Amino acid sequence: METNIHAPPDTGGAVVRIVARRVPWPTLSQRSERAGLRLRWDALTEDGRLLVEATEHPLVDGAHVLLSQHGLPGDMMVTLRHEGAAHDSFVPQPLHLVAAEGARRAEGKARLAEMRARHPENSVMSDAAGGHPPATGSGPVLAGGAE
Repeated sequence: METNIHAPPDTGGAVVRIVARRVPWPTLSQRSERAGLRLRWDALTEDGRLLVEATEHPLVDGAHVLLSQHGLPGDMMVTLRHEGAAHDSFVPQPLHLVAAEGARRAEGKARLAEMRARHPENSVMSDAAGGHPPATGSGPVLAGGAE
């Protein structure tokens, strides 16, 4: 008897699928500098309701929202399917295991936002030209070039 290691565990047929829809890349006219550009996904339910917008981790972030905001039981199985695909991308896993990483990421994101709110001078503010903060005009003026 062979065992299929890729077969999903017995779920009784109840598997929640998170659908990952790719967020389009900005055009060159919208963002000419491509450095730091990362692929992002919208995490949706199978019926099209938005769970998480523009995330790099649609499975864990979507699972966290399903567990914390939609009240699904933690033992429910969850997987991810890319929009338009006929197959799932991952073997179904218990929701609470997948959502744990999403919860950790959400806590870190909230902590970072709180830190930036307390210390706005340390937040990076980019301008359209080159990614540098705008000049405040409060520095010394050099006459006749740099000394």
